[in-house]
Amino acid sequence: MLSTAKELHKNDNYLCVPHCAYYACLQLVQYFWYYIKHKTKADLQDSRAGNHNLLNSEFSSYLISLNTPEAKYDYSRFNSKINDLKGFRIKADYTEHTIFKNDSERAIAYAEEVINILNKYIKPKT
Repeated sequence: MLSTAKELHKNDNYLCVPHCAYYACLQLVQYFWYYIKHKTKADLQDSRAGNHNLLNSEFSSYLISLNTPEAKYDYSRFNSKINDLKGFRIKADYTEHTIFKNDSERAIAYAEEVINILNKYIKPKT
């Protein structure tokens, strides 16, 4: 999905970029939920927290549990960037605000940073 966000940006479709950038990250967080935490879709649906919040919170908790300086730093970066991305996505998807080129660029940069953090701690099966 991040490649889609980049293609949309390249074609000046800035409004669509935050959605794709955010969901590119969320897909990897879901991978963490299912394959690293060994949780189920039912576990996710049984939660009173919103799915996105629960998924992001679980990954954040995992980082804290590692109790290393690097993981603590990544925890801070992950939370900051995923929340910024979520804000961009909500703005793009649910408001009439314009998403400008610089917003689109930041959404891509934040997604790249989040994905790099996620990839450091999860090893997707190929």
